Amino acid sequence: MPILSEPGPRPVLVMLCGHQGHGKTTVARHLASRGFHRAPFAEPIRQALRATGVSDEDIARKDEPCESLGGRTPRDAMESLGAWGRAFRPDYWTRAWVTMVRGSGDPPLVVVDDARFDLETRLAAEWAAARGFASLLLLVTRPGHPDGTDHESNRIPALPPGAGGGVIVNSRGEADLRVAADAALRERGFA
Repeated sequence: MPILSEPGPRPVLVMLCGHQGHGKTTVARHLASRGFHRAPFAEPIRQALRATGVSDEDIARKDEPCESLGGRTPRDAMESLGAWGRAFRPDYWTRAWVTMVRGSGDPPLVVVDDARFDLETRLAAEWAAARGFASLLLLVTRPGHPDGTDHESNRIPALPPGAGGGVIVNSRGEADLRVAADAALRERGFA
């Protein structure tokens, strides 16, 4: 059963941001179980790694060195590919993301669990608005948990123009995190 109850339902793009290990993927999986199409911004980068022979199992173990990457970690490879694409063309990966979402049939409920860069969240919000979608940027935060690495991709983007914003606090475990995510959407008129 989709979380949105309006007739149609009202299309929405939910972008989740926050530091590593704070619960973004858990929230995205929960929303996917409620009818959202999960479309991480980094999926085109993962697709590029797969094309070079890196397995899904290796990609899932982001911080473990793997043979297919010459002893480097998938996180290192994804960060390097991300930087390459953005240096080549600032919107390179966002354009690939739009192509990927369109290839999924332009689903009306989309959740991104890895919003990190101002340009990608702004362009995604513009893409959503052009299609009549609302867009939300929700910060998932876990008090007392480390903030992760100091890489440029481990940051909190600015709220894009026209997007709604909010905070989901992950303080009491996965079940409460799912309730907090539903409440954040309900508070903004999407439940």
